[in-house]
Amino acid sequence: MIRRSIALALLLGLLLVGCTASGPLGQLPPVPEDRAARILFVRPWHFAGSGASILVMIDGVELYGLDAGEHVEFIVPAGERLVGIKV
Repeated sequence: MIRRSIALALLLGLLLVGCTASGPLGQLPPVPEDRAARILFVRPWHFAGSGASILVMIDGVELYGLDAGEHVEFIVPAGERLVGIKV
């Protein structure tokens, strides 16, 4: 009985280890349409690696947890931006 409880606790722990935040995490300030640019992130669905989200960042601001098979678009001020992801 104790072995089953330990095995169940380990299994639940392993399932939670792979969980990362997904969906909106932050916001960019509003931008007038005449001075705006669009950045589109697309993450195709693949079985390998689909259990974890990829963190999307623009100018050092963590904005979105992108899951496999999702896409997200951001409207940013026109000009140079520092765009990155964290896996």
